[in-house]
Amino acid sequence: MLQNEIEINILLIEPNEKDALLIRSHVEKIKDFSINMTAFNLVDDARDYLASASPSIILLSVNFPDSTGLSKIKKTASIQPAVPVVVLTDSGANGFAIESIKAGAQDYLLKDKMDSDTIRRSILYSIERKKHESALRESETRFKDLANQLPQIVFETDSKANLTFANELAFSTFGYSEEDFSNNLSAIQMIVPEERKIAKDNFAKVLGGAKSDSSQYTALKKNGTSFPIVIISKQICRDGVSAGLRGVIVDLSDRKSAQENLIRLSRAVEQSPVSVMITDLQGNIQYVNPKFVQVTGYTMDEVKGKNPNILKSGFTTGGEYQNLWSTITSGNEWRGEFHNKKKNGEFYWESASISPITDHEGKIINYLAVKEDITQQRLFEKELIWSKEKAQESDKLKSEFLMQMSHEIRTPLHSLLNYSRMIREEAQNSPNVNEEISRCLDGIEKSGKRIIRTMDLILNVAQIQTGTYELMPEFFNIYDDLLSALFLEYSPMAEMAGLEFSLSRESENTLILTDRYSVHKIVENLVDNSIKFTSSGSVSVSVGRNDEEKLFIRVTDTGIGMSEKYLKKIFNPFSQEKQGYSRPFDGNGLGLALIKKYCDLNLIDISVKSRKGSGTTFLLTFPS
Repeated sequence: MLQNEIEINILLIEPNEKDALLIRSHVEKIKDFSINMTAFNLVDDARDYLASASPSIILLSVNFPDSTGLSKIKKTASIQPAVPVVVLTDSGANGFAIESIKAGAQDYLLKDKMDSDTIRRSILYSIERKKHESALRESETRFKDLANQLPQIVFETDSKANLTFANELAFSTFGYSEEDFSNNLSAIQMIVPEERKIAKDNFAKVLGGAKSDSSQYTALKKNGTSFPIVIISKQICRDGVSAGLRGVIVDLSDRKSAQENLIRLSRAVEQSPVSVMITDLQGNIQYVNPKFVQVTGYTMDEVKGKNPNILKSGFTTGGEYQNLWSTITSGNEWRGEFHNKKKNGEFYWESASISPITDHEGKIINYLAVKEDITQQRLFEKELIWSKEKAQESDKLKSEFLMQMSHEIRTPLHSLLNYSRMIREEAQNSPNVNEEISRCLDGIEKSGKRIIRTMDLILNVAQIQTGTYELMPEFFNIYDDLLSALFLEYSPMAEMAGLEFSLSRESENTLILTDRYSVHKIVENLVDNSIKFTSSGSVSVSVGRNDEEKLFIRVTDTGIGMSEKYLKKIFNPFSQEKQGYSRPFDGNGLGLALIKKYCDLNLIDISVKSRKGSGTTFLLTFPS
């Protein structure tokens, strides 16, 4: 477009009619481009116009009542930020005119020196300047947007090291605000005090034209915490003069932490109490730790690049190795044991865990073997197995011995008891037999039964201790098939002792699945003890079901009871509250120990309540 074809729309804001006419007359004399002028007296009058129109330029007079001062210039410029503003001011107001440029105007004219030529030059200059300002502002915006998207801190300083620009990451990392930034924030002050001299020296070198600097420092946040950084900077030149530095800051916190973790991991592997081996994808050794060297006798140089089969002893089959290789190449961990051979030919056992090492994409890049020498453990296990076999053999011999002894004792004892009964029967029919002979015969029978009972207890305990007793659970009615029979068996004994003996049933459902023999022994021993340790009163046995529908058997007596101290060891073998040959009751202390073991085998919960001189209650609760 030719210059005289250029159309310029001027908005004039001038409250003085005389000045407005003068300005219009000057403008009309401009002939090299087309001009349209719209005039308003006040800024507020021009608001509606500016809302719908976009003039090429605004000529703003500051000599009117409603728009004085720099704030009015800023206000006018902000209505249409893209439109250049030329301030028209009186002569003698040069200082204000300069300030008006700073407030947002592109140019200013003194009214008393104004003519068509000066107006023309000012219009063209202001429009062009506005274009450059807009382009510069757009460039700055692009630079800031780009800087704010970078993962590093971007900064600029002036020649005194004060920050003139910093991206958003800088503010969030260091903790400073925009207000701190506007108060001449020094880049040097953001370094820990002990490193500031070095930072100043490096700043001066780069400012003086030295090669781009890359230096590591310890940075200081606003809150006083520090972190490692690297600053990479270069000189800023304006019109051939050094104006400051521009650069980036890299936060090394994560990198340093990763390095520390790597060092820590490396030391852990080097000092590990187990052997560590790393191989490539073909199984060739790339690394072994000192423990491997100590265990096998091979040095790192001797095994590097070789296959772990140098440790093969011939005890591990090819199928086992094939299974190992198939497992780890499919991405899984293999666990097992090797019987390997050291460099000196000595055999040893090791437990191994071998697994693949993958990269960030999940691709296998190495194999890791962690192995522990378990030779001593194997020897110990072998000794334990030998000891267990010897113990089992010993237990078997003991059981056989006890059974043989039981047979040797029972056989003649039964003969003696039978002879005793025969003599009793003859004596009962003979008038020459007195009461003393009858008491002796009773004593023979009682002592014989005591020996047989003792032998039964010893054999039963031996069976449990050697693990030869086998449970044979069966369904039966515990009231009809077991308790009633025991009641009939022990009723004469209770009657002879002058005791009231009773059996009661609190539930009709007394069916149970359990081992009949051991449960019979449990109840038999409890009833026998209750009668033996009760001199007067009663012994009662009851059976029923509790709130959880679990079957229970309760044996209660009014006998001598037990102390609270003795209750804590009541189920210990051979324990009796009264010890020594002067104790008033016979027994060997095995009865309650056997009861507890039988209860454990049948998962029966046994509890006891007793008080010295007030009797005892045993409660058996069967599992559901």
